[in-house]
Amino acid sequence: MDILQQMFQFSFKDLEIFLFKELRKAFGDILKEMLLKEDKRIKESRDKKRFKVVNSRKVTVATLFGDVTFERTYYKDCETGRYVHLLDEVLGLDGGISPCLAAIAAVEAVIGPSYRAACKSLEELYGHQVISHETVRQLVLKTGKQIGSEEKRRRQKPEGKKKVPIIFIEADGCFLHMQRQNKRNQELKVMIAHEGWENRTPGSKEYELLNKTYYASFDSEEFWDEASRQLYCEYDIDDDTIVVINGDRAPWIREGVEYFPKAMYQVDRFHVKKDLKYFLGDTEELSACLSAFDASDVDLLIRSLASAVPKIKDKQRSKGAARLLEDIVKMPDSFRDYRERRKDEDYDASQIRGMGSAESNMKPIANRLKKRGQSWSPIGATAMTQSLIKYWEGNLGRYAEHVSKMRGILDSEKIQEKIKDASKDIVDKALRVKEGRIPMKGAGTTQSGGLSSLFNRLDYADWLIT
Repeated sequence: MDILQQMFQFSFKDLEIFLFKELRKAFGDILKEMLLKEDKRIKESRDKKRFKVVNSRKVTVATLFGDVTFERTYYKDCETGRYVHLLDEVLGLDGGISPCLAAIAAVEAVIGPSYRAACKSLEELYGHQVISHETVRQLVLKTGKQIGSEEKRRRQKPEGKKKVPIIFIEADGCFLHMQRQNKRNQELKVMIAHEGWENRTPGSKEYELLNKTYYASFDSEEFWDEASRQLYCEYDIDDDTIVVINGDRAPWIREGVEYFPKAMYQVDRFHVKKDLKYFLGDTEELSACLSAFDASDVDLLIRSLASAVPKIKDKQRSKGAARLLEDIVKMPDSFRDYRERRKDEDYDASQIRGMGSAESNMKPIANRLKKRGQSWSPIGATAMTQSLIKYWEGNLGRYAEHVSKMRGILDSEKIQEKIKDASKDIVDKALRVKEGRIPMKGAGTTQSGGLSSLFNRLDYADWLIT
């Protein structure tokens, strides 16, 4: 084995990296050639009276194949007076980064720890810095703005068609460190709505939320107005639709019941049990309070907690227990399990689960925005949150690509026909490594350890197919 390794003097990793670099360069050249052809075709098919040629300008675009530098024609639009690169308009190029690389960079920035880490990850893949961390940051900001604008337009006409018997809403907040704001910390409010639960996999005992919908905002006054519109865009919510809102005792969460015809608010049961254990400590009443709460026996819970409050020696815990008792007395039904409350109304609650997933769903947001010591502007935090949401929904790439329509600048059918023709012209080149691109091909069998023969065979698409 050692003798064989000495003969070949390369590893699978070396071969993989070598091929990656060579093929990337070859396809980069093909991409450049196609761009030049498309620019020429656009020049020939444009409205010559409207778009006057000014000159040609060079641009470098960071792509999946590395940096591609090419020249495209610069025009003056005689109708609007603005100057445009029609190739950029047609292909949806926006700045010095390609749509596909933009999508990858945005995902890296969203799921990774930081913008710098996203930049470093791409650098390790390509062997050199592809884009700067500031470019990645600007990309996420622009993507977030695009998402926000589209969602806002969508909420202007909330005409949802989907009918479901019950909608579950988990609401929670996350305090973030802010930059250059009057308040050092601000609460990002998040709504997670879903239709129930389903097994993660067939036969699994783990569950995941079904058809999740998100909304996040720093705005307290308009939160539920916009969040409810988000749901009304998806669902046909009427007097027969049950809406269950679960959250901690924050007043802003309770306000959500006002925005749906048949809504109920439930205090998050995990938080209540956690508070009871913390406030009551080793008191005799702790067990009675927990049992009463589990059984949704609010009267017993009130009596047991009222008995325990005077016995709590720690002032802070005593005040906390007193506030909890006050809330229970003020809104007793909210401290009963919503499934028990539905039984009172002859609703079959046997197939639904207990609520309390807001905190677990907030963790990915908190981890990205809070756990690494970052501070944010409201715009930056909102953009990152919206990007995270679209990533979970599987749509982030679509937004990050910034693919624009032609907006009537050119004849769409004519240009599409030209693009198809150009694609046919280069398909043969795309299927094979360009002749002379790989020095190893001429190195000889002995010197290359047999690789020259392999690469010569790889150069033929027919061999690859068979």
